[in-house]
Amino acid sequence: MPVADSRSTNHSNDCETRFTALVRDLDGVLASDPETITPVYEVFHKYFPIEKCSIEDVLTIARSSRFFAGSEEWGTYYNIAFNSAGASSRPGFAVQISVAKKTGDLELPFAKVNGY
Repeated sequence: MPVADSRSTNHSNDCETRFTALVRDLDGVLASDPETITPVYEVFHKYFPIEKCSIEDVLTIARSSRFFAGSEEWGTYYNIAFNSAGASSRPGFAVQISVAKKTGDLELPFAKVNGY
């Protein structure tokens, strides 16, 4: 097998491993209903950057989340949404991560308190 193919496979596996861990940790944070949004951004800082992903794999992993809220395809991105609204009496958080179609890189992670 050529070296380039090995790297491609390693990047794909690395992406799957990192994104699976990110989703697991994000689920844990959202389920814990933190008082501030800081723990969500700590998850982002722990795992980003995540590069050279298969969009299909990312969508499959995202759909496994208890808090998966949907995905949308835009011109150059897929946007993936998670939301913890209704998990407690607090408003919860809306989280979005984009996947660049051209590169497979996860980009633009964003989180906000629902209703703001």
